[in-house]
Amino acid sequence: MRLAPSPRAHGGDAPRGTLDFSAPLNPLGPPAWLLEALTSALGGLAAYPRPSYERLREALAGLHPGLDPGMLVPLNGAAEALQLALLALAPRRLLVVEPTFGDNALQAGAAGVDYEPVLMRRGPQGWSLDPEALCMRPRERLTGALVLLSNPNNPTGHHAPPEELEALAGCLWERGAWLLVDEAFLRLSQRPHWSMASRAPPNTIVVGSLTKDLALPGLRLGYLVAHDRRVAATLDSARQPWNVNTLAAAAGEALAENRRLLAAHLEAARRLIAAEAPRILGGLRALGLTAWWGGPPFILVHHPSKPHPHLNRALHARGFHVRDASSFHGLGPEYSRISIRLPGENAALLEALAASLD
Repeated sequence: MRLAPSPRAHGGDAPRGTLDFSAPLNPLGPPAWLLEALTSALGGLAAYPRPSYERLREALAGLHPGLDPGMLVPLNGAAEALQLALLALAPRRLLVVEPTFGDNALQAGAAGVDYEPVLMRRGPQGWSLDPEALCMRPRERLTGALVLLSNPNNPTGHHAPPEELEALAGCLWERGAWLLVDEAFLRLSQRPHWSMASRAPPNTIVVGSLTKDLALPGLRLGYLVAHDRRVAATLDSARQPWNVNTLAAAAGEALAENRRLLAAHLEAARRLIAAEAPRILGGLRALGLTAWWGGPPFILVHHPSKPHPHLNRALHARGFHVRDASSFHGLGPEYSRISIRLPGENAALLEALAASLD
């Protein structure tokens, strides 16, 4: 047995009484029709969910044109995908394009799989993926490996086009490696049509999240897509029978009846994010800070003059909390990830940051 090397660090753990800018979500909050569906589903809690989740699979598959529900596996949040992949695919090692979600290394250690970070390129305009350098690693490092990346990347915001990822998947296929693409922030980004879910090569698994789209992170609802039916069936067999609870399943099933309303809700959120991001960036840069935004609902900020925990302590005194990015591989306490929220809230954060940096 391997013990976890360190405790988990995530957003969404803001002190009571502070406005939480650490967990990126749909800034418009959950739609009314979804809350109604959840209320109606409360009576079903006395029974087990159907472990086959036929209606849920069909509803989630409908998010991607032409997707066969048999290629989709429902998840207890997108974070469950890696657990299933490590168990079902039994890779020799896990290569993770970093910086990204910190639990990946913990999951690899718990599964007894070697973890290998692959750092993104850092340039004047921010971070970027280097597919060629990744594919040119020694063949023995790639054969039997699982390569994981988030797209858009969390926390840098870099968004690689699907053609680039298709080329990467093809290169990995030739070397006997798998590719897992986490698209948790895709539908809240400025390029939601860049999904790989409807075009993924056979060695690629695509992961989606609904809890961020719907601003209900406590609900835990995600899915994965594998275009090789045998792989999809193997991953499906690795999950527990009732991994999606009754309320989360009801929320997912409600998407089928409210697809247009969901599309309008997400489009309104994207417009808000696109309008607020430049204003926040301008405010941060006016404070002498370096900041990056690539389209998702968060901004990465560099504040070397006041690293964490000092910055968050100062912000907490003013009623705000941001994500200390020091737990992301390759970053440090002088970085923060800031969620994009409603206009008045964003303006108030900028004022708090100005006072906290003095």
